[in-house]
Amino acid sequence: MDSIYLPTIHSIISDSSSSFSPLPSLSDEEPEDEETIPNYWALLLLLLCVVVVFGNVLVILSVAREKVLQNLTNYFIVSLAVADLLVAGFVMPFSVYVLVNWGMWGLPKIACDFYIALDVICSTSSIFNLVAISIDRYYAVTAPIKYSQHRDKHMRSYVIILLCWMASIMIGSPVMLGANNIPDTNIITEVINGTNDVSTTLQEKEFVCAFYNPEFIIYSSLGSFYIPCIV
Repeated sequence: MDSIYLPTIHSIISDSSSSFSPLPSLSDEEPEDEETIPNYWALLLLLLCVVVVFGNVLVILSVAREKVLQNLTNYFIVSLAVADLLVAGFVMPFSVYVLVNWGMWGLPKIACDFYIALDVICSTSSIFNLVAISIDRYYAVTAPIKYSQHRDKHMRSYVIILLCWMASIMIGSPVMLGANNIPDTNIITEVINGTNDVSTTLQEKEFVCAFYNPEFIIYSSLGSFYIPCIV
């Protein structure tokens, strides 16, 4: 009778270990330099800030210095340029900080409220000014004779621009009044050396600067986007 060869566990392990090379450990792999990714975006945003500020300043100075450009439509464009200038000068630098800090906010909460409020106010003002420009151009095309006969066009444009900014401030200002409801991230007590001695500290932790109030999100969305879209 022929003998049957039954491989043992030791032989299987030895054969498999000789057939396959050992896998490289994860520690041997060089980690990817992921920190350079947000830095590139931050540099791009900073350059964009400079370009936006420079361009909008040119628009404002052009209308202010040239009397030929001082008409109803260009007044709305100047108001739009002011809103974009505020976004590039005060809102986008905070966005660069958040990008470099990997989405976390290490500044005081009042700075977060200011950042969100100014973003909402300027964005809403830009939308309202675009709506005003659209209505003005529609009226100039459909009723050109009546449009050209208005003697108080400058005063009317000032009033409309003022209403646009007042409505924008009314939509964005509740954030500065505590409507955002940022969660409390303060550490009040800290045990020292494992004893019962407790020192009171106020250490601010990092958090995500975003909208935390769903009612305000609905309120600002209706006022900033949906109602102007209907108009």
